[in-house]
Amino acid sequence: MIETKRKKQEVLDKIANVEREIREKIRSRDITISAVKECQRETQERMQKAHEETLKLEEDIYEKGCLLETLDKENERFQKSIEYLKYQIDIYNRFTQQSGVDMNNINENNLSLLGILKLSWNEDRQIEQRAAQKDLEYINSLAALLKHTEKRKVKVGSIVHRLIGELQQLKYYLEGMAKPTTPLRPLQSTSNSQRNRSGRSISNERAQSSRKSPRSSPDLLKTGRRSNSATRGDRSARTPTPTPRNKNN
Repeated sequence: MIETKRKKQEVLDKIANVEREIREKIRSRDITISAVKECQRETQERMQKAHEETLKLEEDIYEKGCLLETLDKENERFQKSIEYLKYQIDIYNRFTQQSGVDMNNINENNLSLLGILKLSWNEDRQIEQRAAQKDLEYINSLAALLKHTEKRKVKVGSIVHRLIGELQQLKYYLEGMAKPTTPLRPLQSTSNSQRNRSGRSISNERAQSSRKSPRSSPDLLKTGRRSNSATRGDRSARTPTPTPRNKNN
């Protein structure tokens, strides 16, 4: 009995130990399960973050690839522009060199033309001086000629008036010869009166010419010509024609 109790107690102790171990195992299993769950959750979170980061990285890679492609295109365009600018710079340099040569030629031509212009200018000034001197001499000669013409005009006017008086006297004389009943006028008195009238007309003419405003040289010449022609016309108009009367007589 005692042995049986002892064995029973041992068995109960073993069962208690096993149950205690089972409870510990169960507790450790629960701890492990909770730890595994926590690890799974953390791993899932890390995987989610890694996935998101991967997506972001892929997007960045795509954007960077697009930018790289754009940069390659821009770089190619820049290279073409650089080559074109180099070509234009080369042309500009050659044009600048040619322009420098042309500028030197133009400066030389300008200097030669400036020398010719100075010489021509001096010659023109000398010609102008000579022409001005000749014009002055011509004006002086013309003034002297006008004075001489005025004097001749006065003389011719006096001569014309004298001739008119003498012709008038001759007319009266011939009329007296044609009409014996008409008393004859003395020649001397008639000629004196005609001379007095011609002297008065000359003085009046001089006074009128002194009152007139001065004219230019061509106008004076034209006036002189007109006065001469008018004097000739008056003389021809006033000149009597006694020949027919003599024939009639």
